[in-house]
Amino acid sequence: MEPIQIKAYQIPKEHREHLLSLNLTDWFKTITNLPQGHAYTKYLFELYDEYIYPDKEMITCSQCRSRVMDKFRRIIETYKEYGIERP
Repeated sequence: MEPIQIKAYQIPKEHREHLLSLNLTDWFKTITNLPQGHAYTKYLFELYDEYIYPDKEMITCSQCRSRVMDKFRRIIETYKEYGIERP
């Protein structure tokens, strides 16, 4: 597994289920970058800061939001491919 896939399973199971239930994959297809003030953006940054890479990205930075979105694309793909239980 890739490092981001391993990190994906550091997120608690209830959040994994919630991420899949939000259908973010469809939302990501409609945007080019996470909108700064959106509730989903805040949620993703909270998870990112808590479980993925603490204090690495800032929500006010457009490039940071893009990187976080790309990471969560991969995380969600991982859950869809391997399931929400750690393989």
